[in-house]
Amino acid sequence: MSLSKNITLLVLLAVALQSCRVLNSSRMFKAPKDYPYVGITDTVAQEYRFSVNDRYSFQMYTNDGFRLIDMSSIENGASNSQAIQGYNITFLIDGEGMAKMPVIGRVKIAGKTPRETELFLEDIYSKDYKRPFINVVALNKRVFVFNGTGSTGKVVTLLSNNTRLIEVLAEAGGITTTGKAYQIKIIRGDYNKPEVIKIDLSNIETVTQANMIMQNGDIVYVDARPQYIANIATQVIPITALLSSLITLVALFRFIK
Repeated sequence: MSLSKNITLLVLLAVALQSCRVLNSSRMFKAPKDYPYVGITDTVAQEYRFSVNDRYSFQMYTNDGFRLIDMSSIENGASNSQAIQGYNITFLIDGEGMAKMPVIGRVKIAGKTPRETELFLEDIYSKDYKRPFINVVALNKRVFVFNGTGSTGKVVTLLSNNTRLIEVLAEAGGITTTGKAYQIKIIRGDYNKPEVIKIDLSNIETVTQANMIMQNGDIVYVDARPQYIANIATQVIPITALLSSLITLVALFRFIK
């Protein structure tokens, strides 16, 4: 019996010494109490600019997009979807900021906004096509959301330049029952030296913070309440089972002996 007590005490001591790390091991982006958070400053969406490894869709029509509104095809029995159908291709911006486009070859795209890219390509294609109408859509605009449960996370695509925080949280499933609505971190900018914004959505007085405009690459992290009892059970039950088996074997060995 003294052996089993000693083993049990050693195990409990090990768990106690590692409790902060073991029992709350899924927590991310922990900040000290005096961490210098920045305030919400964006009131207008920043224009997205393409960068290396971005993808974008490209669609082109001639005659200033006449085919898009060619009603004669509808009158002849074609459906709306058939009337506006054009070719839509996805392109990748390589490590040099270039994209290989049909007919014109490699061109510099990185650093341009989607609208600037449209005007840039329309100017180039106008040498070979009559009044080209080009539509470019960025496909890499996204936000990473962790909504208060350590085992879940979601990548939310930004479908517009004015996507708000509340829309992103809703798309990710909202804040879970273990999430802290009063402690949401927005991690923004260069990950080597990011800006961190603290958001409180726990009461109606701070609801305006939900209107914050999201930017490409933002990390939305909802701090979660520690689940100490559940975590202790998860850590201790396997050890207890192992100890029980060990004690049984020791007792059986002594009995046989």
